[in-house]
Amino acid sequence: MGRDAPEMDSFRVEWRPRESLARHVDCVWAERSNRDEPLLPDAAVELVWSGTGLFVRGADTRPHAVGSFPERTFVVVRFRPGAGAGVLGLHGMELADARVGVSALWGRGEMERLESRLAACTSAAQAAELLEDIVAARVSQPPDPAVEAVVAALRSPNARVAALADRIGVSERQLLRRCTAALGYGPKTLGRILRFQRFRALAAAREGAALVDLAADAGYADQAHLTRECVRLAGETPSAHLARI
Repeated sequence: MGRDAPEMDSFRVEWRPRESLARHVDCVWAERSNRDEPLLPDAAVELVWSGTGLFVRGADTRPHAVGSFPERTFVVVRFRPGAGAGVLGLHGMELADARVGVSALWGRGEMERLESRLAACTSAAQAAELLEDIVAARVSQPPDPAVEAVVAALRSPNARVAALADRIGVSERQLLRRCTAALGYGPKTLGRILRFQRFRALAAAREGAALVDLAADAGYADQAHLTRECVRLAGETPSAHLARI
């Protein structure tokens, strides 16, 4: 695939997935750092090689503290929202806010085999290729099209969760069941998380913009609504959050 990672003490690099995985995988990325910033909800499930172990980061609904650790290289396959649970062979609720070791998914023997192969990789790019091989070997069916449609719809700031079932052509109960199986939570929680990530993206693109304008453009009812959601999803106020990122 012709991937390269910078040869430096700290770096972050992101690669597009191979074409055969594009419907399931958003990207593959590698990072060398010792940052201890919390992980925030982003609707994604990730298969993570930490340099010492292989595990799954489930889709979060609250900030998760990472803690400090010696500098190391992480290599990660990031699944598209709703696509990871099926590939990994789990119900979404088993992954929500969870960290799951590969031994619990595929058995201790398979975990040891995969970790041995990853440990033998001589670069982040080589480990990324191997992680994609691991994922590709476990893809047996496409993601749930109803969940894909929900994710696509809720990326718009004008989307309304209440109208999604009719728009997609399923009952509200069926939509909740299918989203929960794929994501670990329903459309309302997904909408909150995608709206929060939209706020962060807008803030990064429009440095110095007023919070009231960012709130409106991200799809919040008002700035107070943004503040409540930011505290719930990031553990801090919008001003404090933007000052840190």
